[in-house]
Amino acid sequence: MPGPEPMITAGVFRGFDDYLRATYPNINIGQTQLLEEVGEAQKPGYYVIYTRKGDDGTTGLYYGGRVRKDDPAPMAYGDVDEAQAAIGLARAEVRVAASDDVTLAGLDQTLIGLERDLWVLMADLATDEINRSKLVAGATRVTDEMIDALEALIDSYSA
Repeated sequence: MPGPEPMITAGVFRGFDDYLRATYPNINIGQTQLLEEVGEAQKPGYYVIYTRKGDDGTTGLYYGGRVRKDDPAPMAYGDVDEAQAAIGLARAEVRVAASDDVTLAGLDQTLIGLERDLWVLMADLATDEINRSKLVAGATRVTDEMIDALEALIDSYSA
């Protein structure tokens, strides 16, 4: 196996962990560890959204290392995360309207694909250059094929 699945220790909310487990079967969400770390009793559906590890103004990188929170990389994957949130909101609206509309159901699948690609992009952006060799094409590293597919999708909607 080419490397560990991402470890999510904060920001995991009800329902989202199911998505992560379905997408990344070997993921370690760290719920119990994090709850014990901050001294909270484990409660079903309860997640702590802070670790206090960034109180020094730094943030952790995928495969290790830390950078300042105002570094261009965290700013970039923060922007990607916001784009992904907007796509999630769009999906919620599409799913409500898609019950009887095959075109909208197809749009929902397209949006899911975009969300998955953005996860890959965030992993790619959150990796220090010295650890890039550990990334897996299409899973944690953006590929030329992914870019080509996105450009084709843009062209299909622009036509």
